[in-house]
Amino acid sequence: MTRTGIILATAFVCLASMAASPVLRAQAYEPVPVTVSTEKVTVNGKVYLSHSVQERQTLYSIAKAYGVSVDDIYNANPTLQRTGLLKGSIILIPLKEQESAETEDSVYIPEKGTYKEHLVKWYETIDDIAAMYGLTVEALMEFNHMDSAKLNRRQVIYIPLSPEEIAAAQDAPEVDEDITIVSQPAEPDTVSVTDYVIGDDLIPEDDDTIVGKSTVNIALALPFNAEGRSSSMNMDFYAGVLLALRDLQAEGIFTHLTAFDTKAGMPSAYQLSKNDFVLGPVSLQDLNAVLERLDGETTVISPLDQKAVVLRDSFPNFIQAPSYIENQYLELAQWLDETRNDGENIVILCEKGGSAICTALKDAITARGLNYEILAYSVSEGTRIRSRLESMLQKGRMNHLVVASENESFVSDAMLNLSLMNNKGYKITSYGTSKLRLLDAVDNNYYHQTSLHLTTAYYVDYDDPDVNKFILAFRALYNTEPSQFAFQGYDTAYYFISMIAQYGDKWKKYLDKNKVCMLHLDFLFNRHENGSLSNGAIRRIIYNPDMSMVMVK
Repeated sequence: MTRTGIILATAFVCLASMAASPVLRAQAYEPVPVTVSTEKVTVNGKVYLSHSVQERQTLYSIAKAYGVSVDDIYNANPTLQRTGLLKGSIILIPLKEQESAETEDSVYIPEKGTYKEHLVKWYETIDDIAAMYGLTVEALMEFNHMDSAKLNRRQVIYIPLSPEEIAAAQDAPEVDEDITIVSQPAEPDTVSVTDYVIGDDLIPEDDDTIVGKSTVNIALALPFNAEGRSSSMNMDFYAGVLLALRDLQAEGIFTHLTAFDTKAGMPSAYQLSKNDFVLGPVSLQDLNAVLERLDGETTVISPLDQKAVVLRDSFPNFIQAPSYIENQYLELAQWLDETRNDGENIVILCEKGGSAICTALKDAITARGLNYEILAYSVSEGTRIRSRLESMLQKGRMNHLVVASENESFVSDAMLNLSLMNNKGYKITSYGTSKLRLLDAVDNNYYHQTSLHLTTAYYVDYDDPDVNKFILAFRALYNTEPSQFAFQGYDTAYYFISMIAQYGDKWKKYLDKNKVCMLHLDFLFNRHENGSLSNGAIRRIIYNPDMSMVMVK
């Protein structure tokens, strides 16, 4: 099996376990116990047990506990030869020969191409399933060679296809998918990480044709890079998606997820078109390739790259999930307009020679009908610039200073100058864009002293109880801290799956109706002439003088 198959399969097993195994801490001379897992996973038609590697466990001790050889484990996990055992990782353990034989002998599987599978949910009975597919209970039991009508959770029930469906299936091309995941409903007393209710107030009173979905089909297309080193960004995003599926299933929303490694090649239109939407790929080039294959049919959602918004004019089935940078400029200009009182001046600080950011911010502020002055200078001018800056400020009134740059040296110098003006008794409110948060050379004290107002597509408020619940759940499942990409994966998957569950095939009609605030970003879409959509929601952050940061929108 491919490395990606192992990664994806084991990640799901980790999710299904609902909590990470505790790390066993023993003295160096004590043997580390190996708890034999009973969790099974099927990869490429073979059944394995999944084992979570604990601190100081060895391949020998694991192999001994499971009654297999070290070579058996190496064969099931080809990457182990290169990486070795990693604490907290999941490895596949082949079933012992006699157990595999017993399993195969005891399971009835109908003739290939004559059935489809139904995975039993915790609340379903044989009568429910028979009625769902228009069958009698007797016919369903006979087709499955069942002696009893009693069902178990996660049991596979085979649904016989009609002659027409069998003929269609035989004509369809072969599908070689890396892995398919079907989320299962949690037990009734399971508590979701967060209690979002999306869209209940969006259904028009005169629209009685909304039919939601209890199961949503999605494809996840990411460059997992099975043949090389996997990107932590993509794996974190994937981990966040899986956690979203867990929370959704606790609310009765089930997801059929198929994951593709785009590094191994683009999936076919047939593989993708079976889904309610495709999440990914990441790069502009790969997104374009997938959109061209689907030819305006299945919706494709850009999950990470803000610049991919350029595809919106070419493809009506395109949705840009991350808000693009121009929205930050528009939001900043609107915020400036709302904050400024009559008579208070606006000064835009730009690098001499101009820049795209400076031009974009000037255009956005001009579009709001605001008057402003520009101070353009270079860092090499040093302290001489301060007298010019001071001459543009007003005493006794608030001065609104826009730092229209993301150049680290210029921003550092500009914020130092604004801080000095603040110390001289001038009232200063500064404004900037999201990248300012990432500039290590800038003293953050300057941001707080000048009450920096910052616009950004992404921001995690660690005072939010839902954020803290997510972090605790992520730690328990993956034994690590969530990155921004984990938050992004969670928010994106949760939002779009919820909208489809709520509105069914009409879900895209409601993406531009109401703003929905998630953990890491917000969603409120702009609809374009050709039907494509792009997220326009931006968050507002203020650096307070008491050294706190607050999200105000």
